[in-house]
Amino acid sequence: MMARIYSVVLICCLITPAAWAQSHITLRIDSQDPGVPIAHDFAGLSFESSNLIADNDGRYQFSAENKQLIALFRVIGIRNLRLGGSTADRPENPVPGRTEVDHLFAFAKAADVKVIYTFRLLNGNPAQAADLARYIRQHYSANLSCFQIGNEPDWESYHTFPGHPRDPKIVQPDPATPGTAYPSYFASWKQYATAIIKAVPDACLTGPDTASNFPVPGTKDTDYNGESWSEHFAHDAKGVYVKFVTHHDYPGQSATGVSVEAGTDSMLSRDWPRTALFRRVRPTAISNKLGTWYLITGLNPYKIGLSDAVQRKSCLLVLKQE
Repeated sequence: MMARIYSVVLICCLITPAAWAQSHITLRIDSQDPGVPIAHDFAGLSFESSNLIADNDGRYQFSAENKQLIALFRVIGIRNLRLGGSTADRPENPVPGRTEVDHLFAFAKAADVKVIYTFRLLNGNPAQAADLARYIRQHYSANLSCFQIGNEPDWESYHTFPGHPRDPKIVQPDPATPGTAYPSYFASWKQYATAIIKAVPDACLTGPDTASNFPVPGTKDTDYNGESWSEHFAHDAKGVYVKFVTHHDYPGQSATGVSVEAGTDSMLSRDWPRTALFRRVRPTAISNKLGTWYLITGLNPYKIGLSDAVQRKSCLLVLKQE
């Protein structure tokens, strides 16, 4: 169990030894202008929903019994834990229930973390999600951050279009344009949100956990009418108890053929993620009064010298407007 745990942590800071040997860094400390303090709950980790399911021996990765993982979270300062990812929506993965939730929040209490919990949107069950949301809110509000509904809905593979059946409610009218599925996606999302809010009137909802970095050049564009789904969501979801906007950041995409040197230079560039994430989505969220948080709930920088097991894990960063 612990091998896969450490692989999650390493992606936050892993640079190949070759890059260390070739890099020259000048560090200057400006004691007169320290900048904005980093919040104590800045860092978090994002795991797949499938990690909530017991293994073949009946053991739960997230439980009060996993003392090593609890100690690791506390030592490295993890304060946020998101459960979601692609397995939240995959039909081959079981939907977690109350037993899994009990183990998860026992872990959260012991590790002193806040949980972002994802419900299945793709061919999911709004009534089932609302019932579990009520249970979580009644029993575990102290360690609950927010509820999410669905994962990376802007990806074309998420949508139904000719020859590609997925969810009859989330349809891509133009098979060549993934962004055209946004209206049907949001209608489906709102149905879930309405059911959850009816069951939990003070529920905190967030989203949309989109994956495209539009308008960054070279990314897979899933924009709709010139705006990212995250921007549309910020406009459309205000007033539906959405407290903050979430977005995934894959600015390197698959990075096929990118050298270590080029990847490192790109990641250290001032313009690397800022165009899409800060200049467009974040101001839109704030202008729509969706709180002062903007979360990057999936972060997979560049696939440089990393195994598949590490590539598929992600970090969670809580970015707060001061």
